[in-house]
Amino acid sequence: MVETFLSMPIFTQGILPFALVFAVIFAILQKTKILGEDKKQIDAIVALTIGMILVLVPAARNVVVGIIPILAILVIVLLVFMIIFGFAVGGGERQKLPIGALAVIVIITAVALIITILHLTGTWDKFLNYVQSGTGQKVFVNVVFIAAVVTAIVAVWHMKGDKSSK
Repeated sequence: MVETFLSMPIFTQGILPFALVFAVIFAILQKTKILGEDKKQIDAIVALTIGMILVLVPAARNVVVGIIPILAILVIVLLVFMIIFGFAVGGGERQKLPIGALAVIVIITAVALIITILHLTGTWDKFLNYVQSGTGQKVFVNVVFIAAVVTAIVAVWHMKGDKSSK
């Protein structure tokens, strides 16, 4: 495998973690104005110092380098969820939909996204094998039954609340 500049350790364990921590710390200091109003230079010096400490302390750097891929995946999953939700609900129509319809859209989108992630990671087949086994089938049926009962209780409670408020 050919090593490119972007895969070199100096870049993956030095430049990228430094740039990420510097940008995040600087943005937080700018937004919160902890060090004062219009103090960009001081905010930059503090962010630079924290970024350099991160790069120089291997334990801290390893934590950030380990978290970055997980964070990137979570951000992408959240973005996909928001895009699908936006397509399903529409731009300005969000306020006009009943809360129950929004809940159904969110649940369907979340389940579809979870199934997609499980399929892409190769965990979906293991999950299906577990559900189809004796113990897994009992657990799955119980979970579905409990979810149905809770949904029914919430629906009845919500309908009761609507009648009393009219």
